[in-house]
Amino acid sequence: MKGRITAATIRALRQRVAASGKAETLYDGAVAGFAVRARAGGSATYAVVYRAPPGGRRAPKRFFNIGDVALFTVPVARDKARDVLAAVRGGVDPAGERAAGRKAVTMNELLDSYTKIGLPRLKPSTQSEVLRHIERDMRPKLGRVAIKEIDRAAVAKWHRGMTSPYSANRALAYLSSILSFAVRE
Repeated sequence: MKGRITAATIRALRQRVAASGKAETLYDGAVAGFAVRARAGGSATYAVVYRAPPGGRRAPKRFFNIGDVALFTVPVARDKARDVLAAVRGGVDPAGERAAGRKAVTMNELLDSYTKIGLPRLKPSTQSEVLRHIERDMRPKLGRVAIKEIDRAAVAKWHRGMTSPYSANRALAYLSSILSFAVRE
């Protein structure tokens, strides 16, 4: 359906979807590509619909969610949609970038790999110490961080956050060897 998106049209869309039980999308008449998606469960989201760069009819349609209708007013969401569409015209694929960020390798995955492959190469006493630092110091703070986001500043902040200087330096040395392992493997 197409029409100018307003608070009243969103309410009507949600009522229609609740009655029919089928999801529906309402496209805005003012900004091409701006839409509201309502689902049978009751949620409604502002979205931008575009074709991935380089565009054209053969390019797949992408949906980039701006946010829930409860979080933004229609004019604010429309402005955000204009910003996203401007980025798309500039050759950026916001939905593709978001998906790539979700697929990025995290520290947890690297730590698992190191535990299986790198750790057995060490002496048993060292293995237990490294494993202790991995589980106590690294996983809780760095586990969900993508490896590409780990830089000197992130490591320095993590290192400063530890209480014992000796333990912090040992953990830093082990983290360094784990990251070197990632580069080698």
